[in-house]
Amino acid sequence: DAHMGLGVALRGLEDYTGAKAEYKKAMEIDKKRTDYIFNLGVLEMDYLNPGTVEGFDKAKGVFQKFVKNATADHKVDPDKKGPQRSWLQKAEDRIALCEKNKKQLIEAEKAMAEMEQLAKESAAREAEMKRQMEKAKELEKQEESGAVAPDGAEAPAEGAEEAPAPAAEEKPAEEAAPAE
Repeated sequence: DAHMGLGVALRGLEDYTGAKAEYKKAMEIDKKRTDYIFNLGVLEMDYLNPGTVEGFDKAKGVFQKFVKNATADHKVDPDKKGPQRSWLQKAEDRIALCEKNKKQLIEAEKAMAEMEQLAKESAAREAEMKRQMEKAKELEKQEESGAVAPDGAEAPAEGAEEAPAPAAEEKPAEEAAPAE
């Protein structure tokens, strides 16, 4: 009982590693008492690795060990405080909660990864749009200064004469329209 009490006290002082060590010492001394195992499960689930897949897996394993080693005494409410929940029921509830929380955590991690990917893709599209806008502004400036014709072709240099348009090919006389 001393190691159990010390473990509970250390947990209250937030010395979770020390509490775990005391629960393990208590389990080594009295292998028939499983309340040490239950408290170790609570410690794993709620204090050592709260909200992590690893924490839920460890806690589930500890509570499963408790259920496996449960005795007839564990099937009654230990606290005699309503509602009547035995240690065994509490351990089974915690196992189910570990499974549920782990599943939700994994789903949330997947959703976060998808959101991060979408954010990267959005940032890439935004950067491309910005690049295109800058390119359009540059072309607009060049058009205004006359360096580029509106159709995107280069404007003639200052002082240069425009080249004459190519002459239309003359049709040979025999192909010409008959005179009336």
